[in-house]
Amino acid sequence: MAGAYVYLTLLYPIIWRIWIYYASGNANFYYALNLVTAFANSTILSEALSAVLKRRFLIKKKRQEAANGDKKDTTKSAKKKAD
Repeated sequence: MAGAYVYLTLLYPIIWRIWIYYASGNANFYYALNLVTAFANSTILSEALSAVLKRRFLIKKKRQEAANGDKKDTTKSAKKKAD
């Protein structure tokens, strides 16, 4: 996704200059760059949200496994004491 931002950083000033100064461009080119910007931003946002949710899930899973592991250890040690 970083490639999209490099692409946009290079093309925004070029397209704007062609459109405003040379009057040979078209506003549709600038509009297309805005669409690419919106797509890149939404992709970055969805990837960040996915990473946060995955991290929370893994932390919760690890805590549950640790809690279940502690319970198993106590039952094993209680059985050993009874023998």
